[in-house]
Formats: sequence, structure tokens, C-alpha cells
Amino acid sequence: LQQSGGEDGGSVVFPPVLVQMLDRLESEILADRVSEESRRWLASCGLTVEQMQNQMDPVYTPARKIHLYHCDH
Repeated sequence: LQQSGGEDGGSVVFPPVLVQMLDRLESEILADRVSEESRRWLASCGLTVEQMQNQMDPVYTPARKIHLYHCDH
């Protein structure tokens, strides 16, 4: 969870309980196992799992390179 500036240009500090809830929700979404509790919480905020997925940054997956060497001596 990243906090960005508020509308007035100042920093925004989220309450720890909200940070924990959003971190758990993010983990559940990434694992494709969103609990009923999280779904109810989102619904109480007027949101769906799909809306939250669309707001999340893509997960960084580093490029993997394999170098094969051949030596004739």
C-alpha cells in the first residue's frame, strides 16, 4: 500500500487498521482467494473485487535470461 499526497499537497496518513485491511485484501486478490469478510467490507464501501483489481499496480516479474555457452577446447 502506497500513500500519496492529498488534494492540498500534504501527505496522507492512513490509520493502521485500514493499512492492515488493505494489505490483507491485496494479498487475497493476488492469490485469487478473496474472503467473504473482504467481499462484505468492499461492498460496504460500494466497491467490488474487480474494481480493486483494476486499481492495483501490476506485479513486477523480472525478466529471466538464460545464457548457454559452448566451449570446444
